[in-house]
Amino acid sequence: MKKKLKQVAELENQEQESDFSAISSKLDIKEPTKRKMKDVHRDFKEGNIILQPEFQRDFIWTKNKQAELIKSIWRGIPLPMFYFSVERNGKFEVIDGQQRLTTIFGYISSQLIKDRRIRDKLIKKIKIKDENKNNISRDDIIKRVLEDTNIYCVEIPEVGLNTNDKFEIFRSLNLGATPLKFQEIRNAIFQKEIPHLNKSLKSGAQKIERLTGMKNFRMTFEDLVLRFYIINEKGYDKRVSDQLKNNVELKNIFTEEKIKTINSKFNRFINYMNKVFGRKSFQTLSKIKENKRLPDNKWEKHAFSAKINQGLFHLFSYYIPKYSKHRLNKKSDKKIREEFVKLLKNSRFLNLITGSGTDSTKNIKKSSSLFEKLFLNVCFGDWYKIDKRNIPRELKTTMIENVPFCYLCYGKLKRIEHIENFSDIHGEHIKSFKEGNKSTYRNILLAHKKCNSEKSAKRLEDYRKQDKSILKRKKNKQNIKEYIRCLKEWNTYYPLHAYKKLVKYAKRDKKL
Repeated sequence: MKKKLKQVAELENQEQESDFSAISSKLDIKEPTKRKMKDVHRDFKEGNIILQPEFQRDFIWTKNKQAELIKSIWRGIPLPMFYFSVERNGKFEVIDGQQRLTTIFGYISSQLIKDRRIRDKLIKKIKIKDENKNNISRDDIIKRVLEDTNIYCVEIPEVGLNTNDKFEIFRSLNLGATPLKFQEIRNAIFQKEIPHLNKSLKSGAQKIERLTGMKNFRMTFEDLVLRFYIINEKGYDKRVSDQLKNNVELKNIFTEEKIKTINSKFNRFINYMNKVFGRKSFQTLSKIKENKRLPDNKWEKHAFSAKINQGLFHLFSYYIPKYSKHRLNKKSDKKIREEFVKLLKNSRFLNLITGSGTDSTKNIKKSSSLFEKLFLNVCFGDWYKIDKRNIPRELKTTMIENVPFCYLCYGKLKRIEHIENFSDIHGEHIKSFKEGNKSTYRNILLAHKKCNSEKSAKRLEDYRKQDKSILKRKKNKQNIKEYIRCLKEWNTYYPLHAYKKLVKYAKRDKKL
């Protein structure tokens, strides 16, 4: 029951083996060499073998599987070959055989396995019967058999291999019972080839883990972050899996400068998803019948799948970063959630984002079209339209005739001969434009260009505490009485946002 309740990162529509086609050259790898396990173990003790490389694939073997390996060695069954990458510093990094070597080294001397989480998973005792069906109780006898076992090692030189060659080697060697996931392979390669990308993927994966509350199982979230990067760099009009194949191209695209830019976009994306959808981000509705009967606006009552849907992740990754903060905040979060539930109840859309064909070019175009029509346009409008942030000239003209004071310093705004010239007079949004508020008479007051520049993105409360601001308001306090009168009259016709607060500040400034 506990296992069923434990939530892990389960991704719908994952990259399939059939998605991969090798992009690599012919390799020149030497014949395997025969070695005693005790010699390999000695190299490990001396630090010449990197058993748990930076890509940190989880040690996933159960104790039963570990026991079976040791029993098979005891019976004299030959082990499959072990593959090592020969690093430039002369050390050997395990490419294939990590689970087997961890089991064997852990049984011989578990204290050498530095990672405590791995040590806790290792088998410490084992029951083996000899040919007379007597129990072999002494560990030293079993350990001696393990150490005397012959194994065959293939050494693959680091020099001369490009990232695609390495990916193909990893993939080919891991087609067994518990193969490496594609992202685990990429991660192993990226750690040395594109370390800044790997670091960023890990950081992004932690953010998805915090967002969803799910456990990141075998680099599922690193894969998602990489997909976000690809989609935002190359678009979303064809299969994302195809664009993940060429690791040489990924290395060329994702420079350190590019990663900084795209990671900033990713952080804004995650923050928005957290604000609106929280832990239910990127999930479809559960298939229970009650979901269909529940009203769309009962977000908290709907049951969700507890799985990240890859199709939804792709769509949100592509479209949400295209909108400005202003556009994203035009509708309330509650209304957006309501429209999203309505979308998830659309069977046509649901069929396009679930199942094995999700990542096909045909389905991408259809799901994108429905996502725009049924959800995006309803909530945010057309993504390609430009926000009208500029304050209209006629609004400024009317404002200066009715409230001819800088609301930041109470200085008189000079009416110049050609009123059309507003180069020294700025319009300021009382409530932030970025938060979805409009450039209307209710949300605009005028200010000197210099005052507005000094305030910049600061909160009004913080700006007022600055010495410069205090001195200016003190100098112009003789205008406060008239400023309040103009503000009050204007507010009669166009009720201002934060009117009471502005009047309170002005009355307080009379005492400066």
